[in-house]
Amino acid sequence: MCFMKKKKKILIGIAVALFTLLFVFPVAVFGFLNWRIFPPERLTPLVVKEVNKMVNGCLTCEKIELTFFETYPHLGIRFTNGQLVSHAIQDSLHIGHEALGADSLLRFSQATVSFRPLDYLFKGIVTIDEIVVKDPSFYGFVDDNGVANWDIFVSGKDSTAVGDSSAALPPIDLQKVRIVDGRFIYDDHQSGLHAEVGGFFFQLSGSLTTEGNTLDIETGSSSILFRSQAYTLNKKLALRLKSRIVLSDGFNTVTLQGAEMMVNNLPFTADGAITNLPERRSLGVNLEMGLKASDMNELLGFIPDAYLKDREKMVAAG
Repeated sequence: MCFMKKKKKILIGIAVALFTLLFVFPVAVFGFLNWRIFPPERLTPLVVKEVNKMVNGCLTCEKIELTFFETYPHLGIRFTNGQLVSHAIQDSLHIGHEALGADSLLRFSQATVSFRPLDYLFKGIVTIDEIVVKDPSFYGFVDDNGVANWDIFVSGKDSTAVGDSSAALPPIDLQKVRIVDGRFIYDDHQSGLHAEVGGFFFQLSGSLTTEGNTLDIETGSSSILFRSQAYTLNKKLALRLKSRIVLSDGFNTVTLQGAEMMVNNLPFTADGAITNLPERRSLGVNLEMGLKASDMNELLGFIPDAYLKDREKMVAAG
C-alpha cells in the first residue's frame, strides 16, 4: 500500500514537472517578454525599423505583437494592417508625383509568423514554422526595362546603399505557408502582360530552403483576368491545384508530381516541369496533362446545358 502511494506521488510529481516545463514556464517567459520587454508599442517601431534596413522599400504596420497561445508551442509575431511599399522602381501611376517615388507591393489585414528562436541561437538558421496571411493584396510590376518592383531585398554587399551596414539575411527554413482570400495583380510593361487573380488561397507544407525542396501545395482562385497583346481572358474561372512539387535549379524549375487540377468543375491531372529561362525571358513547359473521368457519362456531365440538349435522354458507353 505504501509502495502504491509512493508511486502515485512520483507520477504526480513528474506530471507537475512536465506541465510546468512545457506550459507554465513558457507562458511566464512569454508574459515577461510581451508585457515588460517587447509590448506592442515598443515592438512595432523596432520591427519596422529592422525590416526596412533589409529591404529597398518601406514597411508600415498598425500593430505588431508577440503571440504564444495562437502559435503554441512556438513563439510568433502578429502583424495587423500592414503595407510594404517598394523603392526598387517607380510605377507609371506615380509619374508626376515625386513625393511618392515608389509603388505599393503588398497590403494585408493580418499576418502571423511562428518561428523557433532556439534554432537561430544555436544553429544560425531562421526556422519559420508557419506563415499565415489574411486578405493580402499583391501588386507585381515590371517596367519597360524588365526591372521588377519585388526585387527589394538588400544583399550584404549593397546594404550600405540604404544607409546601414547590416549583414545579409541568415539562412531561412520555411516550412508552412497559408494565404487566405488574396488578390494578386501582375503588370508587365515589358512583355505587355497583365493578370489579376481574385479569391486566391494557398497552402504549402514541407521545408523551403535555398537547396532543392519537395513540397505539398494546395492553391486556387475564384476569378482570373488575363490580358496580352494577342489574347484577353476575362471570365469567372475557378481554379484549384493540389500537388507535390519539387523546386530545383535555384527555384527556376518547378516539377509537378501527381497534380490534380480543377478548372471550374473539370478535373485534370498533370505531371512534368515548368522552367524559368531568364536569359530568353520565357518559360519552358514540359507537362503531360489529362482529363480525369471514370467513363463517358461522367464526361458528359461537364458539358454546359447550353451546348447539350436533352441531356437526360443521352447515355454514353466507354
